Amino acid sequence: MKAIKRFIVFLILLFPLISYQQSWIKSDLPNIGRYDDVSFVNDSIGYISKSFEIYKSINYGKNWSKVSESPLLGFVRSIDFINEKIGFFGTLKNSNIKSGLFKTTDGCKTIQKVLELADDQGICGISHFNQSVIAVGTYAGNPTLHFSDDAGETFVKIHLDSLMDGAVDCHMVSELKWYVSGQASNNLDLKPTIIVTENGGKTWKTSLLPSVNSKGFIWKMSFINDKFIAASTQSFNENNTYPFIYLSSNGGENWEEKNVVGSPNLGGILFFENGKGLVCDQYESVCYETSDYGNTWSVLSDIMSSVNRILLINNKYLVASGNGAYYYDGVVSSVKNKVGYNDEYLKLSISPNPTNDILKITTDCSKSTFGVIELFNSNMQLIKKMPIKTFPIGISQEEINVSDIPNGKYFIVWKNSFEFKTTSFIKV
Repeated sequence: MKAIKRFIVFLILLFPLISYQQSWIKSDLPNIGRYDDVSFVNDSIGYISKSFEIYKSINYGKNWSKVSESPLLGFVRSIDFINEKIGFFGTLKNSNIKSGLFKTTDGCKTIQKVLELADDQGICGISHFNQSVIAVGTYAGNPTLHFSDDAGETFVKIHLDSLMDGAVDCHMVSELKWYVSGQASNNLDLKPTIIVTENGGKTWKTSLLPSVNSKGFIWKMSFINDKFIAASTQSFNENNTYPFIYLSSNGGENWEEKNVVGSPNLGGILFFENGKGLVCDQYESVCYETSDYGNTWSVLSDIMSSVNRILLINNKYLVASGNGAYYYDGVVSSVKNKVGYNDEYLKLSISPNPTNDILKITTDCSKSTFGVIELFNSNMQLIKKMPIKTFPIGISQEEINVSDIPNGKYFIVWKNSFEFKTTSFIKV
């Protein structure tokens, strides 16, 4: 009987992993190489690339076929297509191959370099609006924006070095309003930043410059519309555990900082307006999901590896690129109507908040499960850990004494082998 019970518990714990793996599927792209970016022009047609090779899909990323191979491309960091024929590829220096911006006008039958860049430059992000195109780079320094109002026939260079130390991603919401993400300029704290222009690059203002908690770069931005923005951070330093994301519901006028207890190197990100979101580790086979705007998180399965970009295609399909390409087997409406991407079987809450003595931690489980509760400070250092226990079905409550820790912001983490939930509190 005990063996049967243990097996049942194992199946309960495994269920979220299985259900998610049935939803996200790896495409038939070759496994060798990294696919940093992906671009779709409609419900079905899209392009993806790794070093030297370009692939095309005609069924929303389910299958891909090689359409071009060029030794001139080098390492492709960014892709953006205006339509099925006209598209752009931004590259970084790869061995003896110089970086540049490349263009195709015939669906990748031919590719030509339209911008020759210096060794310390490159193109990390590309975006377009109608026939206007912007391309930015590089994360390693000398940040520059290249702008075209004629579908890439001609470009104007705009220097961003007075505004930021590195440029990573960009997005156009109109011909005149552009966002660029990266790392702040002359910034000893290495803060990530997002800048914005509303007059086509003539003047800029800082949209996001977060607190001292966050370090590194704003790596990827995700726009569901011109108001709701999600952004991920990457630190490039395993010793700096600052895994934050940022959310704005008013076009970047105000931002909320949300902690993701995991790797500091976050890449691809996508959020819906109803609070459901997904962010992935840039270098590991792990993604995290939320159904409450990033207040709590669950670990997803390892089916997706090193995801650098997640796309919502015409509000219907989801595609991700990284160490391969991945697609969501279904339409987005089925994702948006779920409680997260898999069944949420634990809810976590705390009280009082702020507190100076005893913190009450309430769990509400729809399934019995093993787990552990941990306390982290704002630098994500483990401060306290409660014993592993079985959390029963329904509501249960734990208490942890916080009177002996310094004042400040802290995080409560509940986790087991397959997922975790997080929430924060203030010690006063």
